[in-house]
Amino acid sequence: MPDYFYKDVNNISVPEFHTTWFANLPKLIGDDILERVDEYVSRKDLEQASTVGGEGSDIRRSEICWLVDTDYGDLITPIYDAISRIVRDVNDDLWGYNIRGWEGLQYSRYDSEYKGHYDWHMDISPRQLEGLQRKVSFSIGLSKDYYEGGEFEFMISRDTQHSFKLSSGDMLVFPSFLLHRVTPVTSGCRKALVGWGLGPNFV
Repeated sequence: MPDYFYKDVNNISVPEFHTTWFANLPKLIGDDILERVDEYVSRKDLEQASTVGGEGSDIRRSEICWLVDTDYGDLITPIYDAISRIVRDVNDDLWGYNIRGWEGLQYSRYDSEYKGHYDWHMDISPRQLEGLQRKVSFSIGLSKDYYEGGEFEFMISRDTQHSFKLSSGDMLVFPSFLLHRVTPVTSGCRKALVGWGLGPNFV
């Protein structure tokens, strides 16, 4: 059984090398894909999010569901097709990491009622002992209504941070080892779709 949930067809050539920390892609995801996400989530119950180490809500406070129910394959496959194509293009253009497949997509809801947030973290461990490692991460804004707080922030160094307010259709793509967080939502509700491209350990 493969270590990834979804595998796309990779026929994209790697262009000439250059480097950057992340790709900021405003309004890139179309309404047809966003509506498919909404429809899938409307059929599912949300669960409380957790972290790998099992820390409590001081680290992460949100509700999630996974887009992995194959009974809805006709609904979610176009979502994976569209997003994986974009992320692979960005990866091949900026970093050239070996991406073999894709972890299941995760819908996340951060509500101001409980000050939803996710403190500073990376999406990978230093080395994956079994299976594939997360190598490229992405976050897509789903919120159509205004919310306060809930900024997506990168920390490049102690003195260099970048902050983004993701609206519906906005997308960020970045290496999974990059330190990032979602600040507490103080009004309204922040919704996002996140996922990861998987490959062998960095060597």
